[in-house]
Amino acid sequence: MAFSHKYFDLDLVCNTTNYYNEKDEPKMKFGKKQINADGSPRLRKIQAPVQFLKLWQRQICYHLQRKELPDCMYGSIEGRNNIQNALQHLHGRFFLTINLKNFFTNITNTQIHKIFMELGYPWEKARILTKITTLKGSLPQGSPCSPVLANFVFAKTALQIQEFIRNRNITFTTFLDDLTFSSSKDFKHLVPGILAIVRSNNFYPHHKKIHYRRKYCEVTGLIVGCSKLRLVPEMKKAALENPRVDAYANTVKKQYGEHLMYLS
Repeated sequence: MAFSHKYFDLDLVCNTTNYYNEKDEPKMKFGKKQINADGSPRLRKIQAPVQFLKLWQRQICYHLQRKELPDCMYGSIEGRNNIQNALQHLHGRFFLTINLKNFFTNITNTQIHKIFMELGYPWEKARILTKITTLKGSLPQGSPCSPVLANFVFAKTALQIQEFIRNRNITFTTFLDDLTFSSSKDFKHLVPGILAIVRSNNFYPHHKKIHYRRKYCEVTGLIVGCSKLRLVPEMKKAALENPRVDAYANTVKKQYGEHLMYLS
């Protein structure tokens, strides 16, 4: 990564908190705002970098995306997407899905500095890159760098999980904070071991978003299982009203329908 000290404003490196705008943003699914049980909108806190900082982060992200990551990762990786992630589990009959709580903000600046060092940058340059890509000691949700850096941090955990399930006929993929496991055989007895690996690396499964299912499962916005691919009913309904959702649904059908005779 061709960066030099002269390209960075010293004030920025020392005071990154001055260059973010914090705001609450509604969580969206299939083009609609998500609603809590009490009727209030579900919100996520975004730390959006100002334009010139975002441009630097995008440049860093561009270089990082050319580095190798485990094959099981599909989120924020060039050439991979949520549809391909779901298709890895097409033939499963038993499924485990885990959502990680506060995925970005639980990753520390110390971990990010270590990642830059492992990628070959000297200590001081790694420190500067860490200052530019972190906020208040963690990854900000809103930076274009955060997803790819989170992938690098989680890669160690992913490899440990892969080793744990090796030779057990289990498919494992990650899409940022969503982990999916599938198999033709019941593997429920392995769930505590999987969760223990995740927690031992200081990642925290969302207790209400750990699900073990049979036959069919929603994986990154699509329903898979028993060699069938289906659109989520909520998505099909939203496609009738939202042109963007309709375009996405048609993309799934056009790109993958010819390969999957059971697409509906």
